[in-house]
Amino acid sequence: KIKMSLFHYLPLVSAILVFILGFFVFLKNRWSKVNFLFLLFSLSITIWLFGTFMMFKTTNDRQAIFWDKFIYTGVVFIPIFILHFSKVFTGITKQKRLIFFGYIVAFIFLALIPTDYLIKGVYRYKWGCHTVAQFAHHIFLLLFWLQVCLGMFNLYQYHKHLTSNFERNRTKYVFAAFFCLFFIGAFAYLPAYKIPIYPFPFLSGLIFSVVLAYAIVKYR
Repeated sequence: KIKMSLFHYLPLVSAILVFILGFFVFLKNRWSKVNFLFLLFSLSITIWLFGTFMMFKTTNDRQAIFWDKFIYTGVVFIPIFILHFSKVFTGITKQKRLIFFGYIVAFIFLALIPTDYLIKGVYRYKWGCHTVAQFAHHIFLLLFWLQVCLGMFNLYQYHKHLTSNFERNRTKYVFAAFFCLFFIGAFAYLPAYKIPIYPFPFLSGLIFSVVLAYAIVKYR
């Protein structure tokens, strides 16, 4: 039986906060495309964090594999959602083909989740367990970072060319929230490669929510 510490509940707390934030933003303007994309992004992050919490609770390999495959049903859409969000948020007219390609890639990897090409088997750590990355996961990780980096670049370029201080400050917090989420959250992939890092990356969801909540209150 796995002994659950307070730290193990961090993914659950983060998942709840991200879920609430996503729906709060969406309900502020249901007809806004950028708000809807933010909701989809928040739901994919929520699946990642909640599935991780459940995986920490598992007592056998079969359960661990089930919950990690559940996690990837959200994770495969994270990169395309951030890229699409950045395009709409910044008003970029190009990158339509990249967005289309990104969604195709996401659904391809979604189809690979039930197979053993993406993740397979279980590796145990002192704090819990994690599935092991397979060949398709290496390709996924490469495409993941290409899309995330492009999305962050879109936000950075947009912020750099703004002249209004209000808009610059608002965009700065949006960029900071996503940067913290991906910079800290990226370490969550290491256990899949048998690197025994303690599961602190799930702090990223908490930081992401706090920073964006502050931006919403102060900069609407």
